[in-house]
Amino acid sequence: AMYLDAGHGGWLGWKNNMEDFVKTVNSLGVHQYLRGFASNVAGYQALGEMCDEYDWCLPMNGHAGDACCYDPCGLNSEWNPSNNEHNYALHLRKAFSEGIPGFEPHMIIDTGRNGVANERQDCANWCNIRDAGVGKRPTTDTADPEIIDAYFWLKTPGESDGCTQDLPGGGSCARFDRDCGSVDSIGSRPGEPRAPEAGAWFDYQIKMLAKNAKMGKAPAGRGAPARRRTEATAGTSPMSTPHTAAPTPSLATRAWPGCASPSSRRQLRLARAPAEFPGGGGGVLAQAPAS
Repeated sequence: AMYLDAGHGGWLGWKNNMEDFVKTVNSLGVHQYLRGFASNVAGYQALGEMCDEYDWCLPMNGHAGDACCYDPCGLNSEWNPSNNEHNYALHLRKAFSEGIPGFEPHMIIDTGRNGVANERQDCANWCNIRDAGVGKRPTTDTADPEIIDAYFWLKTPGESDGCTQDLPGGGSCARFDRDCGSVDSIGSRPGEPRAPEAGAWFDYQIKMLAKNAKMGKAPAGRGAPARRRTEATAGTSPMSTPHTAAPTPSLATRAWPGCASPSSRRQLRLARAPAEFPGGGGGVLAQAPAS
């Protein structure tokens, strides 16, 4: 099965950004080859709790105090309903099933480094984030197996996102990205180790990720029962909530926060193991080369 990279909720979660994403995928004529989407690849956006509806947490709905509306990045206040990756999965399912007839996408979510929800001063920062932790262990026991196929560690925890200006072994990094010198990035404070180039093993980081890990309990069996959804009122979609129009930024001018790093902008292919997914084959997780 093939899953197309869908960034994360802090990137494409605004409704007009999502509409543009649906139009782009539809124009490519590839949806019939897709199982669905992979989100948060190489990212730090937290899973959070899943609400009953994708836009449950928007201000006009009055649910800000609900656990599933916890929003450390302040996305809901900017009219982005995808305050966590679970709610982003709901948004992807709704938008694509309505926008492309016959296509009901399923999701996989990268949980390799999203175990801590509020570790950043600025959620736009994505490089070697300080105080991050490993998230949910890879499993098909997800919040809603009808929508989310699995949690995976798609980017290997411990692999650097990018180098600091000075390399650990001395000398300057020719591929230094200023984002890797952000206030949230390891190596930006005095006394912290320098970070190696992207993809290289970062020993300090993996020890930090392990120390702050929130992997959850090992699943007792394959797949959890499907979530029970709130019954829809007559004439309404169970995935939508009536609301008044609100200003949202355009895709051309808005990609905050946490724009996916260059290493995450790629297509993902997943060969599903028979023991984990009915009808699947193989069992090897691989990534196609970056385009």
